[in-house]
Amino acid sequence: MTMTVDQYLLYAFAASRIALGAYSCIVPDVATKSLGIEKATTAEEGELVVRLYGARDLALGWILFVAKDNYSKELALQAGVIADGLDIMSILIGRKNGIKKETAGLLAGVAAAATGLGAYLLYQLKK
Repeated sequence: MTMTVDQYLLYAFAASRIALGAYSCIVPDVATKSLGIEKATTAEEGELVVRLYGARDLALGWILFVAKDNYSKELALQAGVIADGLDIMSILIGRKNGIKKETAGLLAGVAAAATGLGAYLLYQLKK
């Protein structure tokens, strides 16, 4: 069976979620620093938050990766789009409450890219 570009993109998206999630769970101290949130909280709190997001992304990526039929893939993508959209909302609220512009920009950019890619893949599945 030949895969389309969108199928490759779907699996690459799933793999990137799994990789980011695993990275965040395995080395949360490094992830916290690379996301610029190490100064916003105590080290322990920052690592906990990064692990929580990492676990979520790992789970969303794995569900998408192992989904066999289009309906299952649609559900996985919908869950990701909702979660990423809520991330953007949370980041905007955090920015209003004093999170640094650079940190908010980085996090919102990643969340927006994931939301957009997930929505695009969802659209392609429904065509």
